[in-house]
Amino acid sequence: MTGDGKSTLEGLVRQHARARLQYRVLRKKYAHHWHEVIPEGKKMLLEPIGNHCRGTKFLNGNELITLQLRDVFDQISQSIDGFSYGRFDLRCRSIDELYSGEGIRILELNGAGSEPGHIYHPGFPFFRGMGVLFRHWTVLYRISRQNHRNGVPYMTLREAWQVWKNIRNGRNMQAA
Repeated sequence: MTGDGKSTLEGLVRQHARARLQYRVLRKKYAHHWHEVIPEGKKMLLEPIGNHCRGTKFLNGNELITLQLRDVFDQISQSIDGFSYGRFDLRCRSIDELYSGEGIRILELNGAGSEPGHIYHPGFPFFRGMGVLFRHWTVLYRISRQNHRNGVPYMTLREAWQVWKNIRNGRNMQAA
């Protein structure tokens, strides 16, 4: 959020298309600044981590994928024991640093249970998104089959039930 020198934090939140969806949460979180006028140009980070339910806008950056970038992430991925497939949530200062593999901060590594985040880009066609999800699930199926051939047992019904309960209760899947 960037101050305009005239509006209170409350006013800025009300004016912002996405922030206003989190009005109650932000009012509680920033109660001590809620009625302050935010100086012109002053930036306030309202949410430090992107999250669908907190109003984050996810954009499709697939056009940035190059062979050089694939090599960077292949190198990172190969250093993670047991990692076959997933999504990196990251920050970097520039596209050049991303391509060189320098200055990348991995905020979160989402494994097999993650979704391809680019399908949430505003205006991304629904049926195209479904196609992406079906391809995603197909890759997961193939990895699962190959892992099983390599001696990794399939998850039991009891283990799957526990994972489902943990997800429903907002707990990390690793807790199973």
